[in-house]
Amino acid sequence: QLGVRCLVDLVHFALSFSMAMEGIDAFHMYGLAVCQLISAVSLGIQCVTALDEMFVMRAFGSFGRVALSLHLAACGRIWARADRCWSRPWRKQDARGTFRVLHVAAALRNLLNAHSLMAQYAAPSHRTRPFR
Repeated sequence: QLGVRCLVDLVHFALSFSMAMEGIDAFHMYGLAVCQLISAVSLGIQCVTALDEMFVMRAFGSFGRVALSLHLAACGRIWARADRCWSRPWRKQDARGTFRVLHVAAALRNLLNAHSLMAQYAAPSHRTRPFR
């Protein structure tokens, strides 16, 4: 299962990286690609070696996604320069405001995922079944 998840994350990495290379929301896509690569590498290492430290490595990728999702919720996908943050959809009725709420939900999901990964590392005896 870890090997399959590693391959799926590598495909996600390739797609995000190709979108960034095409200039589609490059700031967020490069960041997302890095987080996906961290997840894929840690899943691959955990599949082969069963190192518990890979839970922490994956948690760092999830924390990175939290930051990216919160930035997307606050500023939107228009981010060409560091001084540009388009927060207008939060102030008025705009169809894109729904997507910002979804980014907040994604940030919460990734935060809970990171918390779960750190808890699995901190208390291995509380896992539902042995890792290997």
